[in-house]
Parts: sequence; structure tokens; C-alpha cells
Amino acid sequence: MYRFQGYYNDPNYFTLTLNVYLITSLMSSLVFTKKKIRVFSLLNAVSILPLVMLTLSRTGLATTLLILLFYLIERYIQGKSIFFFIAPFIVLFFVFQDFFQETFSTQFDNLIARIDGNRDSGEGALDYRSQLNKEGLSVLKYNPEYAILGIGIGKSANAPSLFVEYTAPHRIHNTYVSVLVEQGFWVFILFLYMLWRVFQCVKLKNANLKYLRIGVLGAILLSSYSVWNMTYLPFWWLFFFICNPINRNEDTKYNTNM
Repeated sequence: MYRFQGYYNDPNYFTLTLNVYLITSLMSSLVFTKKKIRVFSLLNAVSILPLVMLTLSRTGLATTLLILLFYLIERYIQGKSIFFFIAPFIVLFFVFQDFFQETFSTQFDNLIARIDGNRDSGEGALDYRSQLNKEGLSVLKYNPEYAILGIGIGKSANAPSLFVEYTAPHRIHNTYVSVLVEQGFWVFILFLYMLWRVFQCVKLKNANLKYLRIGVLGAILLSSYSVWNMTYLPFWWLFFFICNPINRNEDTKYNTNM
């Protein structure tokens, strides 16, 4: 089974990067006043979706669908036609129906198999990640001296040679657990506080693109559950989309300050 790998040879990182471009395109379709830019932004967003599917990343697909859902909610709240967004999908599907069936039929079957937990398509991945989390927490449980400062960033990859409680040959695939185990309790608290402050940016009554920002925050939280994001730059770009102030100017409905 072929999967688009992308950065770090990990499809989850690749889909996270694609989500950054997707969010940029979706925001542009709502922000810019020129029709050509809005149409081009939507076409760009549509072109990203097949790449997400080719990664066969369950987390990537879930975060992408979450972002699209809140984008449609945002369009509805602003009184914009949802059909205007869906129409390019319908047109492209009917025009290139044979191409899509030939190109993506196998990948679609593989994706369904992964979601269903078929053994040949990656069954055990969720169980394995759960094992990594449990063994990482066991390291702190039986070695409490590391609870405050952690065992060191990236050290969970070498944990089998350092701690008998950690037997897996891979690092922890969960940002929350990884921060706690590798960087310690105090950094974990700071990380949660940062997420809380980001949430406060979203819930402001006068925040523009409020619902789309909620979708971006949801993508951050969901993505962090299945991959380690702390050293991956596109992960931090997502916070920019949430917290960057937007004001009106002549070219856009809002000045993105970008």
C-alpha cells in the first residue's frame, strides 16, 4: 500500500502541512473582496483534498473534515452560499469521473480498510500508540525524579536503553504525553495554559472568522493526539491563524496583517 510520506517520512506531518495551506485558502476565500481571488482560493483548497486522501492518514483526514465542517458553518453564519463552495467538487467529479475512479479507487479502499482496522492496512497502529503512551507514563511512575524536568526532548526514542519500563523502539506519538514525559510536569502545565490562552482568542465576541478558528483549534488538539508536534513548524503556524488580529482595509474585508 502506497502512502504519501512528506516531511519526516510521516503522512501525519504531511497532512498537517496540507491543512496549513488549506486553512490559508479557506480564509482567503472569506476575507478577500475580489471575486477572482476568492474563486482561486477555493480551487486551491479543492486541489489539496486529494493529496490528503493519498496519505491514508486517519488523523489527517479527520482534521481536514473538521476544518471543512467549521468552514461551512462560517460561510452559513456570514450568509454566504454553501453551494458556491461545494460546486467545484461536483463539477470536477463529473468532468474527471473516470480519472478519479482509476486514480483513487485503490487508495479509497485502503483508507476504508485502515479506518475499519483491517490487519493488512495498519491494524494495531492505534494499539501501538496506546502502548507507547502507557510505557512513557510508566517511566515517570517508576522514576519520579524525572517528573519535574522530564527525561529530555526526543529521549523517548532511546528510552528502551535507559528505562526497563519502556520497551518500544519508537518515540511517543502523542504531543500531550510526550511533553509530560520528555519535558516534565512544569512544561506540560505551560503547554496546557498556552492552549487555554489560544482558546480565549477564539471565544472573543468580536473575533472575525470565529467558527473557522474553532475548527483550526480542533485540528490542533486532534492532531496532537496522534503525533509529536512540538518541533514541527507548521504546527505553530496554525496558532498564528487563530490569534492573528484581523481588521478591515481596502483589499480585504479584514486586514490580515500578513
